[in-house]
Amino acid sequence: MGRGLLIMTLGLSIVLGMIQIGVQNRQLSADSQNVGYFNQTHVQNIAASSLEYGLNKFNQNPGWRTAGNPDTFTMIGVQSEIHVDDNISHPDDLQGNQIRIRALAEVDNRTARSEAILQFESIFPPIPGAMGFYGEDSELDIRGNVTVIGHDMNPDGTEGEKQSLPGIVAEVESDSLMVTSGQAYTLDGEPPFSVQDLDGQELQDFIVDFMAVADLYSAPDVGSVENPKIVKMPEGNTEISDKEGGAGIIIVPPDATLSLRGSFSYQGLLIIQGKLDIAGNVAIYGSALFGDNALLEIEEVDPNDATLKGNTMIQYSSSALENVDRALGVLLNRGFSISGIYE
Repeated sequence: MGRGLLIMTLGLSIVLGMIQIGVQNRQLSADSQNVGYFNQTHVQNIAASSLEYGLNKFNQNPGWRTAGNPDTFTMIGVQSEIHVDDNISHPDDLQGNQIRIRALAEVDNRTARSEAILQFESIFPPIPGAMGFYGEDSELDIRGNVTVIGHDMNPDGTEGEKQSLPGIVAEVESDSLMVTSGQAYTLDGEPPFSVQDLDGQELQDFIVDFMAVADLYSAPDVGSVENPKIVKMPEGNTEISDKEGGAGIIIVPPDATLSLRGSFSYQGLLIIQGKLDIAGNVAIYGSALFGDNALLEIEEVDPNDATLKGNTMIQYSSSALENVDRALGVLLNRGFSISGIYE
């Protein structure tokens, strides 16, 4: 009897011990899960706070990019990384008017990521085609070999990604705008020539914004692909010849004439309110917009005459415009919206 009781007592003690160990293990497991949940929530909060810091910093300095060297943000003793990406550093992920801000944090081997995609407003007025004529008083007199193409093409000759535009858009029919003087010319686009109502006041509003920050032309600087500029031509005649690789926005005011001679290539937007005189091997990638009464001429003719001479190509190029848009957006303090936040 005594031995049986001893055996029963020992057995009960073992069972109770096993139950106690099981309870302790479950408690340890629950504690571990709670700690893990706390750490994951903690690191996610740090990533979100780091993203908020990055957004505030970018809002104060829209030109800020990390370019492979992340900024850091410290919160409650935890240091996180902040990356600011654009279309140059991540061409496969981002469009030309997008910025991505990424925040990466780590706590006890638990990581979290929080990011935002910013969508910039364009600095450009609506681009109607490779060439756009505002108003009803201009005349285009084509002499020589002239090509105007509205199909999107990159400056390197590869096909662009955007939808094709018309070659020429005007507010009057082609026979009222164009005088060919018996010369051959090429118009291409969808369609090659289009009659539309164009908002001249809207164009003028953009010109006012551009002029407020434009540099007065100082030979031979009309910007570059790496450093696009907004340049306004001075009163009177300005001649530019044998200039390759200009980029940005060129404005020719009503009292100015821009004469392009020799070999000239440019990426961006031309806005002509005065006179544009082309005589040479000229290539414009982007678009050219002409205000009412703007002139393209070689010699003094009727005030509403426009003349293109030589080997001239005006090619719609979304990539050339996007490069300028991206580079000059900070200068013009364009706005942006947050198109998405991801965790």
